[in-house]
Amino acid sequence: MQYTLKKSLGQHFLTDESICKKIVLGLKQNPFEHLLEVGPGGGALTKYLIGLKGIQFKAVELDHEKIIYLQHTYPTMANQLIEGSILDIPAPSENQFIGMETTSARNDWDVSKRSGRKNCF
Repeated sequence: MQYTLKKSLGQHFLTDESICKKIVLGLKQNPFEHLLEVGPGGGALTKYLIGLKGIQFKAVELDHEKIIYLQHTYPTMANQLIEGSILDIPAPSENQFIGMETTSARNDWDVSKRSGRKNCF
């Protein structure tokens, strides 16, 4: 199964496996219980994040094509995917994320800047 890069959505995909591994190694340095990945795309980083033990993991993806791809490629994460824009779902401290101290594997400064949320990922 394949997917396409959509420049109209500003998609840029992480493809360097060594960077993915460094990000996960960095995450393991600080204990946490909840992880929210914003824009998992093709799952380059996601495949490592879903393997972290003792972590409640969720991923928010806007692109329906990527949701289908991720569900097909990583069937175990079907209940962990949220389809929609991070700007339109409740902040991690609200609704389904009540009480979660959420860490993000990506520092999406642009989303934070546009949404007015600070350090919510």
